[in-house]
Amino acid sequence: MLINVINKDDANLLEKRMNDEKVCIVLYYMDGCFFCENMKPEWTKFEDKYNNHKTCTISKIEASNIDLLTKKPEIAGYPTICKYINGKREDFNAERTDSEFSKFAEISIKPKKVTKGKKATKPKKVTKREKATKGKKATKGKKATKGKKATKGKKATKGKKATKRKKATKATKGINN
Repeated sequence: MLINVINKDDANLLEKRMNDEKVCIVLYYMDGCFFCENMKPEWTKFEDKYNNHKTCTISKIEASNIDLLTKKPEIAGYPTICKYINGKREDFNAERTDSEFSKFAEISIKPKKVTKGKKATKPKKVTKREKATKGKKATKGKKATKGKKATKGKKATKGKKATKRKKATKATKGINN
C-alpha cells in the first residue's frame, strides 16, 4: 500500500499504519532539497516494487505536511527514512538505493514459535563402504585392515612419501660415512 500524505485523512491512515504490527516505511522529504531530488529515482523504484505488498506500507510526507500528523516526529534533516512497527521507530542509515530500501523493509513480523526441547533429527544414512571401513585406517593404495600396527621398531609408513624419505636417509648415511 502506498500513502502520499497530502491531507488529514491521509495523515490519520498513516498514523494507523505506523502503529500496526506490519512494517510501515516513511520517507520524510522536502521539495527543492538537493539530496531528496537525488534519491527520488531510487525511491520511485522502491515504491513500484512494494506498491501492492501485503505486509509493508510505503508512505511519503513532504515537510510542509508533517503538521497534519498528531504526533510530530523529530526530523534532523531531509530526506529521513524511518521504519515503524507497533509504533516503534527505526531510522534508515545506509546507502540510498532501491536494494538497501528493500533490505530495510524486509523483516519477519511473524512471532517466533516456541519449541520445547530439541527437534528429533533423522539418523545419517551409512553407505556400504562406510560400514566396511568403520574403525579401520587405510594407507594409500591399500585396503583398510583392522588393527595393523607397525612391526618391530619400524614406523608405520604411508604411501610413496615414506619410501622416498627412507631412500633419502640411506643416501645421506652413505655420504656421512
